[in-house]
Amino acid sequence: MDKNFNFKQPFIVVGGLLEKGGKYLLVKESGGPDKGKWNIPAGILDMGENPVEGAAREIREETGFDFEATNILGIYAGHKVNSGTYAVKVIVVGKFGNEQNELHHDISETKWFSKDEILAMGPETLRTVDIKDMFEDYEAGIRYPLDLIKKEDYKINGKDYFDKSIKKL
Repeated sequence: MDKNFNFKQPFIVVGGLLEKGGKYLLVKESGGPDKGKWNIPAGILDMGENPVEGAAREIREETGFDFEATNILGIYAGHKVNSGTYAVKVIVVGKFGNEQNELHHDISETKWFSKDEILAMGPETLRTVDIKDMFEDYEAGIRYPLDLIKKEDYKINGKDYFDKSIKKL
């Protein structure tokens, strides 16, 4: 992560599962406290970004594959006790291309794993073990429509609602 974040409040993570032939693509972190650990392709939602579009962006950046979300797998929330952080994760599934392009500098490699291989991994190998629930949900056929998430740009008298110059009622 090359941005300076304040994690004293919950934050939003967006990402997804890529499955091919019964195997799932994980990404290996290249730096920071989680260097060398495997994770699903995911990252922090940018301000003003639609969560589904943000997930597709993170997947493209971290895997090198073009990606189009087709469904929301789930919304997961959890406290990472050792770091004191609390994340709400919006996870999507979808279609991806065959050609893998360059990976983001935060990722050192990608690798396909079976669900059993992932479920056998512990906190010394996985960035967060909560991703195991996501694989279980995926294989159980859980899917939600993309329009589950509504994104609006709120305006008051033609101005952005979050504009600090607007006096709130």
